[in-house]
Amino acid sequence: MRVLVPADAAALYPLISQVQTLHAVAMPQRFHANLDRREMADHFAAWLGQADVFALGAERHGALVGYAVFEVIQTQDKTFTKGERFGFLHHIVVDRDFRRAGIGSRLIEAGKRELRARDVIRLESSYWGFNDASAALMRRAGLTLSEVFVEGVI
Repeated sequence: MRVLVPADAAALYPLISQVQTLHAVAMPQRFHANLDRREMADHFAAWLGQADVFALGAERHGALVGYAVFEVIQTQDKTFTKGERFGFLHHIVVDRDFRRAGIGSRLIEAGKRELRARDVIRLESSYWGFNDASAALMRRAGLTLSEVFVEGVI
């Protein structure tokens, strides 16, 4: 496990492409089927350069086989909700050849440790309703359902 830096962004392409394909097949009206390699690398390099964002990578034999991107978010008081500081797991991907080996769980646990080191005590994430694997991973990580978004064609 290691911290990923902006210079690692291009190496994420094979992993993000796998999950992007999954999303594009399930929801073609929403997700692009193919990502532009340079655009994706530029996006991740800028994202990983932000102070409140960190990413962890899992490697096997020198190759990146999984990653997770976390952000520390600070909200302000609003009319109905209190301001708070929490962590958000934006992305987690494990290469299809290395799934079911505990890599995703280890990435989340390492992210939790880093968040606690940053004085964060709560983690949120989201996943699409079609993604049963992500739902199971979040349950194993101790994350429970807190808010439901629904959608439909009108």
